[in-house]
Amino acid sequence: MYILTSKPKPSPEPNRHFDMHGCVFCEIVEGARFARVVQRGALTLVVMDANPIAPGHLLVIPKMHFETMVDADDACLAEMTRAAKAMGALTMSKLGATGFNLLTASGASAQQSVAHLHFHVIPRSSGDGLSLWPHTQAAKPIDIEGSFNALR
Repeated sequence: MYILTSKPKPSPEPNRHFDMHGCVFCEIVEGARFARVVQRGALTLVVMDANPIAPGHLLVIPKMHFETMVDADDACLAEMTRAAKAMGALTMSKLGATGFNLLTASGASAQQSVAHLHFHVIPRSSGDGLSLWPHTQAAKPIDIEGSFNALR
């Protein structure tokens, strides 16, 4: 995983800035940090994860700095999703994967490790030994009806 070494500088529009001083993904987009670029889109970049958990583990990152998915605009999210789909299919055709996981985390409480939106495309095969799906139970009972009523 990449580690953010310093906080990005504040900008007039919080969470939607481009500051290559401190954000490793902004540095990759700018070309100031090495990455193995697999695909370039108008709004996105697809790179090999520097610390892969599976062969062909990719990161889809927006070229503009958005801290979380909620901060990103719809056009960027649409391109990120198209790129993730295409890269998942590519890993299946070129690397022999039989499936893939698409993972993201938005916010520190969701274990987001880099404060720049990104999707992990993780190629999968039967028997690969990875367990990426949550197999835990909630720490306390969840009021499903209450959540439903609050969300509708």
